[in-house]
Amino acid sequence: MVTIDTSEDIIRALREDPQLLHQVRRAIMTDEVLALPDQFADMRETQNAMLQTQNRILSELADTRETQRSMLETQRSMLETQNRMLAEQEEIRRDIRALHGMFRRQHDDFSNFRGAYAENAARKNDRMIARRIARARGHRVRLTERISYEELSALLLVAENLDTSSIYESSWDTFPNADVALKVTERNRAETQFYIVVEASYTAEMYDLKRATDHAKLLRATTGMESYAIVAGVRLNEEIQNVVWFDAEDFVKAGNDDAALWFKLPKATMDPLEPS
Repeated sequence: MVTIDTSEDIIRALREDPQLLHQVRRAIMTDEVLALPDQFADMRETQNAMLQTQNRILSELADTRETQRSMLETQRSMLETQNRMLAEQEEIRRDIRALHGMFRRQHDDFSNFRGAYAENAARKNDRMIARRIARARGHRVRLTERISYEELSALLLVAENLDTSSIYESSWDTFPNADVALKVTERNRAETQFYIVVEASYTAEMYDLKRATDHAKLLRATTGMESYAIVAGVRLNEEIQNVVWFDAEDFVKAGNDDAALWFKLPKATMDPLEPS
C-alpha cells in the first residue's frame, strides 16, 4: 500500500496508478468537465467541416468570378464584332446608295436617250403616219410640211381668243415643242389639207395621249382644219391600250377629239448607232 505523507507522494501515486488517477479525476471533475475533450474534438471536426465548406464556397466564388470575367470578355469581343459589322453595313449601305444613284442616273440618261430616239424615229416616219391618215380619208399624200416652233408659237397667240377650256394648262407650254407637227396636202387636191400632231415616247403613257389630243385641238381651233392626234412608241402602256385606236379608218370615222391613233415605231430605229 502506498504511503502518502506529502504532496509529492500524491503526485507520484497518481502517476504510478492509472486507476487511481481515473478515480481522482472522477471525484474532482464534473461530468461536464470530463466531456470537454470529446466536445472539443467535435468542435474541431465541425470547424474543419465548416472550413472545408468555406474553402469550397471560396473556390466556387473564384470560379464564378472567372466565369464572369470570361463572359465579360466574350461580351466585349461580341460588342467589338457587332460594331465592326455595323461599320461594314454602313459602308455597304453607302456603296448601295452610290450604286442606286449611278443606276438612277444611267436609267435617266437611258430614258432620255430612248426618248430622243423615239422622237427621231417619229420624225423619220412622219410621212408614213400622214399616209395612213390620208388613205383613211380616201386620198393619198402629195406634200408634207413640218410646222416650226415659231409657227406653233404664233398659233398660240390666236388660240388666246378662242374657247380652249378643255385643254390642260400644261399643253399650252408643250404645244410649240410638239414632237411632230405636220401639215399634209393630199394628192390632186391642193386645197384639201389636214394636220397631224405626234407625241413620241419609247413607252407611250397617258400623258402622251393627252398632250397629243390637246395639241390637235389647238391646231384645229387656230387653223380651222382637221387635225389628228397620233401617239407613237415602241411599247404601249396598259393604261391606254383600250383608249387609243389601232385602225386608222375607224379612228378617222370616229371623229373623237379626245382620241388618238397608235403608231408603233420599229424597234430597230431605237437602237444606238454602231461605233465607227
